[in-house]
Amino acid sequence: MGRKPKKTWEKLTPLEKAKQEIEYLRTEVIFLKKLKGIPLDQKDLQNIKAKKLKKWSTKDSH
Repeated sequence: MGRKPKKTWEKLTPLEKAKQEIEYLRTEVIFLKKLKGIPLDQKDLQNIKAKKLKKWSTKDSH
């Protein structure tokens, strides 16, 4: 029993595509802020913590 394959870009609904694109863009903004030395605001820090928690929780569930 393997993992369920991820949906390809073509099979995603428009809402799923939009959510993925937003997540990508937010990640890119955080990266660029860190690269340029711009202080991160509270929202950025919450996004980082949420992603780490999500990765951590999915890793333990398998």
